[in-house]
Amino acid sequence: MCIDDCRMGGLCSFEDKRLIVAVENFHSSIKKKDHTYRLDLINEDGVVCSQEIDCSQPTYCSFDIKNCKFYRVEIFDTTDDLRIAVGNPIWNADQFNS
Repeated sequence: MCIDDCRMGGLCSFEDKRLIVAVENFHSSIKKKDHTYRLDLINEDGVVCSQEIDCSQPTYCSFDIKNCKFYRVEIFDTTDDLRIAVGNPIWNADQFNS
């Protein structure tokens, strides 16, 4: 996950930027052919976008972003109702400088 060259755990301005998310390399212990998986994009308001993803191939997403405090991603195995990955947030520098 990145905004311009700022990666997860970083701090940057969100103004006029896009969020890019890449999901790949599922560990074999959670990669199950008969299961479905979901990516949730989250900010301080909760889930702002969800989409089903295919764990058998890389998934790339691009999102318009708004002036919020942060964005982060969670990945779920929807078949088992199990969160399998939590991404570190990217923090909005403009929210800390006001």
